[in-house]
Amino acid sequence: MRNAMLTVLGRLVMNLLTGDNLDENQKNLREEFLDTLCEHMHDINGFVRAKVQEETKQDVFPLFVAMRQRPQIMKLLPGQC
Repeated sequence: MRNAMLTVLGRLVMNLLTGDNLDENQKNLREEFLDTLCEHMHDINGFVRAKVQEETKQDVFPLFVAMRQRPQIMKLLPGQC
């Protein structure tokens, strides 16, 4: 169930909450979703942690991540600077 939720959050951020024309509410929602993804990086279940990595390591995803959160997310991923 958690993996499904993480997939939905990742897809919402990539498909709906990207771009320069977002209003303040949409930007705040994007930040909440990214915070939730980051929180699950420390989940006790390895499958959940792997799902977060899968969602955040996609080639397109880092291009759309808010600049404030990009270093935070990349720091959590193994093998990243």
